[in-house]
Amino acid sequence: MSVSSNLWLVVFRDDPAMLEIRAEFGQKHLSYVDRNSDKILLAGGLKHAPETPFIGGSWLVKAQNSGEVEKLIKADPYFNSAHRKYDISYWGIFHNNVVEGMLAA
Repeated sequence: MSVSSNLWLVVFRDDPAMLEIRAEFGQKHLSYVDRNSDKILLAGGLKHAPETPFIGGSWLVKAQNSGEVEKLIKADPYFNSAHRKYDISYWGIFHNNVVEGMLAA
């Protein structure tokens, strides 16, 4: 089943200095994501294993284009170009058990 959507996958890669930024701006970041939940549909941190430190994160974003996604990224309190790199990719859905409900919102 193919679903037409304007979904973008963002993968963030952090260097070790981001751990301090996470500690300082964590609550502001979570509030930012909550305020933008109409666009940031899924968000979470990435680790190599549950007991290891965060190494990055990912978002699934509903937006018309990558420019809109980049604006969201740069307005996030976690945005720090020196310690957090990101990649934005258009996400073509092949299989979805969850996304249809998010797109209907």
